Amino acid sequence: MDRLINFFKKYIFRKKLFLPILPIILVYSAYSFLNKKSYAFNFLLKRDDSIYYYNRAIDANSKNINAYLKLSKIYNNKKQYTKSITLLQHAIDSKIKNSKIYTQLGISYYLNKQPYLAEKTLKLSVSINSNQYLAYYYLAKINQSFLRYHKSIIYYRASIKRKHNFANAYIGLSNVYKEVGSYYYSKKYLKKAIRLKPNSAYLHTQLASLYIDLREYKSAKKELLIARRKDKNYYKIYYELGRLHYKKGHYAIAKNYLKQATKRNPKCSDAFYLLGKIYEIKSEKKSLLSANL
Repeated sequence: MDRLINFFKKYIFRKKLFLPILPIILVYSAYSFLNKKSYAFNFLLKRDDSIYYYNRAIDANSKNINAYLKLSKIYNNKKQYTKSITLLQHAIDSKIKNSKIYTQLGISYYLNKQPYLAEKTLKLSVSINSNQYLAYYYLAKINQSFLRYHKSIIYYRASIKRKHNFANAYIGLSNVYKEVGSYYYSKKYLKKAIRLKPNSAYLHTQLASLYIDLREYKSAKKELLIARRKDKNYYKIYYELGRLHYKKGHYAIAKNYLKQATKRNPKCSDAFYLLGKIYEIKSEKKSLLSANL
């Protein structure tokens, strides 16, 4: 090995015999660096390893369904919805007729704010395999957004039928019933969601909000105290506590909670609105007192 090194030092570098092939060496080095399939290139750019390897899996087998699904979910999580859609369309073009691919494509369309294409694709998914609970769930969400409440309820129930412990479907069903004014059923399905997710401050707060609307203030306060134990920094807890005391006419206490809500979330418009109403009531009271004097 030492002899080989000495040979290069003596004959190649000293006599500059490498100069004629230097451009070729540089071009080859640049190509190796810029080649997107180069391991070194991926490492230097700190690319997501999972994306790289899922792409390699698809390159090796264009019908690898699991690789398409995993890669699509990663793109959706990164809010790169068009990439997800292009990828899944490529899967379909590769003669893959799988309900999970169509469900995932429908979800990507929905997230990319293309509800009509999403609805069409999700319906195709359930026609291939009627057990796609996620397809029914997103069909329910689409119909809810279009105010087709009857269809939305049917789809949410179809989703629950196929996956009994799917908390999001119970939450969606509760929201639909609340929108149509059926508070009894809204409360019923929200309680079922809480049984599945007992540590969710969001769900306990949602139930408290329902109780406030129904003027069941003791139950509302109980749920909000539970929610605060789960997550003391969740701004909506303080907004609902403020709303509860506002409804009861305890404006000073309400003001304190609403300010805590805006401190935790400066974009909580509803809290600012209620604070405005409280200060307006105070101003009106002062005007009445001064008029009486």
